[in-house]
Amino acid sequence: MTDKQPTALRLADAMEGSDAEYPDDLEVAAELRRLHTSEREGWRYADELEQERKRLTKVIAEDDKVNHALHLREMEALQKVSDLTALNAQLLEALEDFVMEFGECGLTEKARAAIAAARGIGGEA
Repeated sequence: MTDKQPTALRLADAMEGSDAEYPDDLEVAAELRRLHTSEREGWRYADELEQERKRLTKVIAEDDKVNHALHLREMEALQKVSDLTALNAQLLEALEDFVMEFGECGLTEKARAAIAAARGIGGEA
């Protein structure tokens, strides 16, 4: 029995040490000890839950960073597609101008095939 002993245990010791002044003293002392043990288990469980909460918070933060990085890569890819689509439109226009200016020749047929292919990929320009 030290001053640092929890109150429930001090009371239990006192009840067991009394000359059984009341018939239920031993039962009450046993219940105090059981409650003290239960409380300690509850605090241990609360500590475990707090550790798990911290771990999950860290995992979520890491996932957020990964998701952000993936989003940035997706945005970069979409920008590249947009840039390539604009370039394809310019090339298509140049090919159409070439065909209009030079009329029919072997190169014109290749240009017409390229125009058809470009329209098939990007739709009507």
